[in-house]
Amino acid sequence: MDPHKNIFYYYRGQTSKKDNTNDKQLENNLTKALINVLDPGNLDLVTENGSDLASELFSEMIGEDTGKLRQVKMQEGVGKRTLDAVLSFENTTVGVESKFGAKISLLQLNEELEGIANRDNPKVVIIAHSDQIDENRELWKNPNFKPFSWQQIYDFFENKVKVRDIQNPEQIFLLKQYLEYMRLMHMTGKFTKEDFDAVANTDMVDKGIKDLFGNFAKEVQVQLPRIQKFNISKEPSKHLWITFTKKAKKAKEANNEPHFTSHLNRDGIDMMFNAESRSCPKNIARILIGDNSRPTPKFEEFWKKVKSLENSGKSSVCKIIFMKVKKLRQGEQNEEPIFKTEMELKNKSETNPKYRQQHEDTEKRRKEYLIEILRHIRDMENDSSHYVWFRISCLVKKDELLGKDSLKEQAKVFIEHVEPITGFYDFFM
Repeated sequence: MDPHKNIFYYYRGQTSKKDNTNDKQLENNLTKALINVLDPGNLDLVTENGSDLASELFSEMIGEDTGKLRQVKMQEGVGKRTLDAVLSFENTTVGVESKFGAKISLLQLNEELEGIANRDNPKVVIIAHSDQIDENRELWKNPNFKPFSWQQIYDFFENKVKVRDIQNPEQIFLLKQYLEYMRLMHMTGKFTKEDFDAVANTDMVDKGIKDLFGNFAKEVQVQLPRIQKFNISKEPSKHLWITFTKKAKKAKEANNEPHFTSHLNRDGIDMMFNAESRSCPKNIARILIGDNSRPTPKFEEFWKKVKSLENSGKSSVCKIIFMKVKKLRQGEQNEEPIFKTEMELKNKSETNPKYRQQHEDTEKRRKEYLIEILRHIRDMENDSSHYVWFRISCLVKKDELLGKDSLKEQAKVFIEHVEPITGFYDFFM
């Protein structure tokens, strides 16, 4: 879908990064969109059970009954500060401070709370990404500061649409537009189709995808403790990557040992077992190919593990990739390809007996081809300009991840597909 057809999507011109104008403009738009959905004075949004959405949502945010919404003011100055919105309810006054990447400041929150201190039961709700909320747990010891994530807001509205709690067609349209808007902004707390599409579309908000991918990596790390996330690409791009390792603590140390790299692309999320540079691939080749140039017993174990990838029954596509490049001097191109070859591991759970001999002959040729490549890597000269990648790659297609209720569930599905790949680390180490 063209994002500009969404009624909440906005056109953003050039802005300065130094003063967080990018973040602030997005924060303002996100808040205005939220308030326009909630304000019954403008839109008369009332759920079937008779309670307006603003009261229901903000009661959940602050953990107590707000009563009916009486008034909403946007960008209201309160003392030394300006709140993104102030909502006056029957039982409380709620100031809204929206964050999208900008730091959460205790001084700012204190001054905002002080600015509405003379109103009924004042609270300040801080809406931010879930990771920002987790990073600032000390602030939430103040009972008047109420953190709530954009992901929780998405889940709240998504549930309203799913359970058909709202019957009015105009209201349903408005909520669906808002949900779509949050997907376009990559603020759902889980991967959606829009996130994968946006990787190849520079018209989207890159920071939201990067934050989402970072949170996904944390979930993978929690559920698969044998690997440790230590680096994510600093600049969001069409090829976001994260590196996982077991021992290395810094990115520059990763090339000294086998490690894992994961990329987000428009087709899904991959996981690659990597041995790169010169010494690391050569060490692996020596493990598999002996001094007599024949495969070692370890090679047969390795080949069984490779075959298990094909027989796993998973829909992910696996490849063994060899690539050799020549590193060039700075000021020129970064590298010059020498060769690249791939061996695709076609996933299959059974073989038709009619073609058994054909399959056996094909597998024999593939095995011999792999041995020949490993011999080449083992015997490669220690030329400082040569750089080699030995990779075993597994792509988890986006269709496997979409439709899950949370990032945690998506990480679980991802791990189920890539765990055979991660097992190669222990095999070689």
